[in-house]
Amino acid sequence: RLDTIALSLENRLKITRNFALVGGVRVDGIELARNAFNVDGSVRPNYPFSKTFTPVTGRIGYTFEALPGLTFYSQYATAADAAVANIFNISPTRPQELTTSRTTETGVKQSLWGGRAEWTLSLFDIERRNVYSPLGPPGAGIVEVAGKVKSKGVEVAGAVRPDDHWKLWGNVAWVDARLEDFSTDTFSGNRPPNVPHVVANAGVSYRFGTPWPVEVGGSVRHVGDRAT
Repeated sequence: RLDTIALSLENRLKITRNFALVGGVRVDGIELARNAFNVDGSVRPNYPFSKTFTPVTGRIGYTFEALPGLTFYSQYATAADAAVANIFNISPTRPQELTTSRTTETGVKQSLWGGRAEWTLSLFDIERRNVYSPLGPPGAGIVEVAGKVKSKGVEVAGAVRPDDHWKLWGNVAWVDARLEDFSTDTFSGNRPPNVPHVVANAGVSYRFGTPWPVEVGGSVRHVGDRAT
């Protein structure tokens, strides 16, 4: 059982007509509890057990509208969660610390053609600490603690509405992820399981000119090769 209650506060402070600071803080109360039984119904040794966490995380960044419709932005954010692995692999003898992460992102957005078109270029760098990673073949249920998973990449996205009915959109992201400080040194520097280098999406939709907002569409998705 995993219970979470949170309080978050956010604010946007406009320093000038074109420059603004954005930020927020979040306090979580997380309680993790687990029980386990043998096949005869008896409780396993060291069960039940529980642990409570109260992480404080937040974000800070800025937006700068250099030209009408052209905005630069950057953000630094932190986060914490208890879902480090399949929760059924967690036991009293395994580390019961939260997975913590920090994200740095910077990019530029532009809206043009009277708001009918937009595009975004984003660069990101993500680091997650105390992350479980599988050992052995998928489904084996054997996991180990990786000190860090570091990811960096770039994403390009865009959308256009040629008229009041049609919309075309797409995005593509390149990601480079690596395990670091893995407890088994053999795995340090390798790509984490199930993480592709390239992910791309594209779609089109049509909105009918009816009093009710009815829209139909379709999309395609490409996910690059992933290692197990």
